[in-house]
Amino acid sequence: DSKGRAFEEFLGKIFRGEFGQYFTPREIVEFMVKFIDPDYGELIIDPACGSGGFLLYSIKHIIEKASKEYGEEASKEVVWNFSHYNVFGIEINDRIARIAMMDMVLHDDGHTNIECADALEDFDKFDPRKDIRPNKYHILLTNPPFGSRIKSTIKSYFKNYELAKNDKGKLKNSEMSEILFIERCLDLLRPGGRMGIILPDSAFTNKNNIRVVKYILTRAKVLAV
Repeated sequence: DSKGRAFEEFLGKIFRGEFGQYFTPREIVEFMVKFIDPDYGELIIDPACGSGGFLLYSIKHIIEKASKEYGEEASKEVVWNFSHYNVFGIEINDRIARIAMMDMVLHDDGHTNIECADALEDFDKFDPRKDIRPNKYHILLTNPPFGSRIKSTIKSYFKNYELAKNDKGKLKNSEMSEILFIERCLDLLRPGGRMGIILPDSAFTNKNNIRVVKYILTRAKVLAV
């Protein structure tokens, strides 16, 4: 924790100011991780990982869990395996992706599973060594980017999303990034997987997004808001 705080204090003003990114308050991250309750053998991904907060707190959660169950010394192998083989992140900004990797290194954890890419891209565009694919992950925790509009004329992957279409199945001209992220996140989860996601109220309360709510309810069970 002390390393993480020093790291964020040192770099926080630099990349928040330069990139206009908003990082999730750690109290919210910790609450969501505890609610989702990752387990040792589960694969976890954050497709908009930023500086890696959800991933690091998931590892911290496993450390605490394993220490209670196996004792501090015996739990080290469990924690090492989880942090190196079970934790994945995607970050679109290459500098912030490097910051996430650096933060993972500071915490002696596996940083090689951070992918620098647009998480909404077609799966075959990702680094095959990371093996990021649909129906793979037990857990997804994320705070996706809000408020940017993705246009069909600019992003070739736009046409592949169900939520990029209107009620009549016709492709829209554009859609908000958080709406497409909902579909991508559900695609990444395996059946029975668990997701914790931060979304703006408008994703549910805007009358234009009734179709989005129906889509979520056909693919998932909402446990809490």
